[in-house]
Amino acid sequence: MRLLNIVQEILDEKYISKGNLMIEPEAGMRIEIKGEDFLCYKFGVDVHKEFLNHFSNSSGLKKMADYIIFQQVNGLLIILQVELKKGESSKNTNANKKASIQLKACDEFSRYIIRTIERIGKGLSEKDCKFFKIRISEGDIKRFKSKTKPTDCIHTIEENYFSYRSEIFDLIRFSKI
Repeated sequence: MRLLNIVQEILDEKYISKGNLMIEPEAGMRIEIKGEDFLCYKFGVDVHKEFLNHFSNSSGLKKMADYIIFQQVNGLLIILQVELKKGESSKNTNANKKASIQLKACDEFSRYIIRTIERIGKGLSEKDCKFFKIRISEGDIKRFKSKTKPTDCIHTIEENYFSYRSEIFDLIRFSKI
């Protein structure tokens, strides 16, 4: 069975993002997803209220990244956890901290999805997956748009955590990391 079919079988389809855009209205961001054989799940305010409602309203407990993109490359499931942010990452340490918290929560949730699939015997485990945390900042895109080559739009923050600086999110680039 295709790995994407397994993921699609257990996640509610109402969270599938239609089309190939990641949108952050507050920042006026529209990021085009370029690639094949992927599923994009959007986790907005409704999900935070529905899924994370068992937590108190303490700071950061009800936050999660905006998108999870599952892409199958051969026998590997690449899981891209994406947070869209307004402003430049280099100038806003508070936004960076919030993005990091949201991406960590999304990483835990992504791993929970895969462990659930393994628990119910669907033939997928964490060893079949590669996880990436990605922050896309609207200010970084504007700042780097004119002076970077397309090959320079990925900046490593730490292992498997990247800042992406382009309006076109090319999935194939992460299958090569």
